[in-house]
Amino acid sequence: MSFDLVREDIKIRRLITRDSMQIILENDIIVPDTKADLEKVLFSDADVHVVRTEISEGNLAIDGVIRYKILYIEDSPDRSIRALDTTADFRHSIDIPGIDEEMEGEVRCEVEHVECQVINERKVNVRSILRVNSAITEKKELYFISDVENSDDVQLLKRHITVNKYIGSTQVTCNVKDTVEVPSGNPAILEILRNDLKISGIEYRVTDNKVIVNGNIVIKTLYTGNDREKSIRLIENEIPFNQIIDFQDAGEEADIDLSYEIRDYSFEAAEDQDGEYRFINGEIDLVLNVRGSIKQEMDTVVDAYGLRTNLSLEKINADMEWLVCQNRSQAVIKETLAFESDIPEIVEIYNVFSKPVLSEYIVEDNRIAIDGYVTNYILYYSNSPEDPICCYKCDIPLKHQVEMRGLKPGMSCDIKLDIEHSSYSMVSSRDVEIRLVIDVSTKAYDKRSEILTESILEVPDDESRSAKQMPSIVVYFVHEGDTLWEIAKKYRTTVEDIKRENKIEDENSITTGTQVFITRR
Repeated sequence: MSFDLVREDIKIRRLITRDSMQIILENDIIVPDTKADLEKVLFSDADVHVVRTEISEGNLAIDGVIRYKILYIEDSPDRSIRALDTTADFRHSIDIPGIDEEMEGEVRCEVEHVECQVINERKVNVRSILRVNSAITEKKELYFISDVENSDDVQLLKRHITVNKYIGSTQVTCNVKDTVEVPSGNPAILEILRNDLKISGIEYRVTDNKVIVNGNIVIKTLYTGNDREKSIRLIENEIPFNQIIDFQDAGEEADIDLSYEIRDYSFEAAEDQDGEYRFINGEIDLVLNVRGSIKQEMDTVVDAYGLRTNLSLEKINADMEWLVCQNRSQAVIKETLAFESDIPEIVEIYNVFSKPVLSEYIVEDNRIAIDGYVTNYILYYSNSPEDPICCYKCDIPLKHQVEMRGLKPGMSCDIKLDIEHSSYSMVSSRDVEIRLVIDVSTKAYDKRSEILTESILEVPDDESRSAKQMPSIVVYFVHEGDTLWEIAKKYRTTVEDIKRENKIEDENSITTGTQVFITRR
């Protein structure tokens, strides 16, 4: 017997493991010669990004950069506020059994906590806790049988499946440059103390072989004014960006997974025509990661047998990660923070810096419960002659529930928290009301396993099962769990013949004990 196999081949992206863990970094930071001696640290935090990942047998290595942003009081009669903005490279290895160099690693790092200890007036020790979220995947080519042609002898059982066909991924760096001006009511810049950046309003659309991304970078700049009081000022600016990404095989039907992070930035004060530093030249490297797939429906052969010959099916197990659902929601927090009696009273608030931290989450049916906290640093001018500039730290609990249809316990989730909007008001000299809107981006993934037929081979006939040894008519009594396909395969007939000869219209209507007549073909 001869027959032709119809083969399908697709690329899939298979999840090997997804994990989240904490790592600790520790660095000594030297105050540059251009900076004044350090008396005490007001507060410190950091930004972090991953530069490169490298996978070897059983190991994931991460190369990254952490950027420390430290505000301190200088050791001088003025006791002015100064800034340390410095970077440190780091490398961390994670043992992950079962991975190898053919796989790919996607890693996102977040700073959860920064703690400073003053060693002396020119040196501080910084200890940071990072949350490392990793996903290890591999790209795999699948070949399977969808049909058999040119043979009346072969009986096929097919199943309709939906696969997530992987079309590729790419990474581009969007370099954004712009110059912003200090508002006319503010003093010129003496020193830029810190810059805080976030991405806002990001959108994308897919056209033929291109993904077009646009959004805004919101920049908050804290600086010391060049006035008699050396006042501390905060200004906010927004810089738009647009990036066209070439992406082969992307069309309107493609499912696009876009992730992004600010990898590096620099801001320098620049003079206006009067020689005052009223401009800020900014340069930002924004990294965009695009991954694409297309849901494709196709048939696959689940089982097959020959009426007059034996067939052997070789099967493979294809594991695929599936984006089940995604959601963007907002958690709103309104809290009044009360200072303890031993904390200097507030005269004026310069700014409140807030950072959300995810502690844990619980996946339930159609819902995920998120638990965490928001760390707040209130930088303010106090009524204390000894400590005119103070910083008060306070954590606010964060609890939020996200409704996501299709979510089931056991699914893995990727959750990202960002401060979308923050504001504050001074209620009294010891009470500050903080209002926060937190953007909660949630993606839920599930593993799906498909058993696919890779090959169908003809094998020598087993004489004991030869059709010649079978009687002309067989009376078969249906057992529990039997299907017409299994019965037809056992006696080398067809489902259609059994239905016709037994006047069965609906094959699901057969029950245990049903009498079925089978005529030898």
